[in-house]
Amino acid sequence: MPGTSYPQIDPTTSSKSSKRPVDKRRGKRKPLARFPYEEFSFDMTPTSSSPLFKLPREIRDQIYDETFRDCRFKCREGKLSLHFAYGSPRRPNCNKLPRGLLACKQLLFEGMSQFHRDAVCVRYSAGNENCKPSPSQLLSLYRTSRVLLFSPKMLFPLKFKSGHGRLEDDSSIIVVPDEEASGPIVQDLCDHFRGRKHGIKSLGMRFRLPEGWQFPWVQNVQRWEVDLSSLEQLGWENSFDRVEFVIETPSLDGTGRDGVNAVQGVAIVYRLLQQEVENIAKRLVGARQDEDECLVRDWLDGNNKGKDYPTGDWHIQVRRAPDGTRPSRAIAHEGLSHWKNIAYGQTSGPRFHRLATQESGPVTFYHKASGDRIEVDVPTDGRPIVPAEAGRERKRFCADPKHEAMLIQWGVL
Repeated sequence: MPGTSYPQIDPTTSSKSSKRPVDKRRGKRKPLARFPYEEFSFDMTPTSSSPLFKLPREIRDQIYDETFRDCRFKCREGKLSLHFAYGSPRRPNCNKLPRGLLACKQLLFEGMSQFHRDAVCVRYSAGNENCKPSPSQLLSLYRTSRVLLFSPKMLFPLKFKSGHGRLEDDSSIIVVPDEEASGPIVQDLCDHFRGRKHGIKSLGMRFRLPEGWQFPWVQNVQRWEVDLSSLEQLGWENSFDRVEFVIETPSLDGTGRDGVNAVQGVAIVYRLLQQEVENIAKRLVGARQDEDECLVRDWLDGNNKGKDYPTGDWHIQVRRAPDGTRPSRAIAHEGLSHWKNIAYGQTSGPRFHRLATQESGPVTFYHKASGDRIEVDVPTDGRPIVPAEAGRERKRFCADPKHEAMLIQWGVL
């Protein structure tokens, strides 16, 4: 279209991560502040007659493991309310720590060491009051080895950066974490770790793209960008050994209200989000700027055996490459491979799947049952994008579903 400036993707600038120096102390962790019950010397005289302490330490650890097995625990630390899971809890209610651990300091020390070694922090929420941990508090997020925030209640939503609601011909659209969402807030977790050493080795988080109706008109956007650099704060004090990020399968009304424009916008942002989370994960495990030093792989959630097309959410795992191990990158699912077509007001719908591996150019999504096809242009080589459709331009898009519903009723959208 003569005189039209098409939006572009610059694959070399998908991340605006800070230039702070990366911790190069591979595998070295400073000791944590000690709990009160840890401030003692191991004097076995009082417990020498106990049959329990005559057993090898490995056997005692197995006993502690069975004590905590399949239980949930909850505690308060700072502004965060924390939920821990040990094993595979079947009951939704939280348990209390076994009182038998209070029999002596050594029993308490060994039992809580086993708990923090295998327990997983699965959920957190922020409160209004800053409650300092009491001397008797035994659970701590700083001591646990794994923080895996994969539950449905722990989805981290993304949004379009504030101030980019009015679209002009030279507009730039930036996707950032939603710090005003009703669910988990990334900054709350970053603030909790600021200036404190921790013993966490594995970190996992799940992200959700903005809804389809929120995507601006593609032909007006000059630049798309995803910025998750705020997550780097989690690794400022200690780097992790393993980081796993999950991107939830997008849901949009691609054949109805949202239209092909939303499909194209989601496909563009999804690929940039994949690149950004990989870059952030590498920094969180302590990779240097000039070399990878990582083992990277991706996969799709769910059982895809016997299915024509993949299903499930996209996972990427980045691990520190052990000394003497050659770094590797095994990425098999670049770009948006499938999405759920959900009409307005529905909670489930059919899936559209990409017909071939994404390359620079037109990408075709296909629904097997109906035979519907949607083709959009998603270049990866920096060339101008060909908009999927033209029509009445959206001068602004609304981030409030209630207001958006009113705009639809009035015929604005």
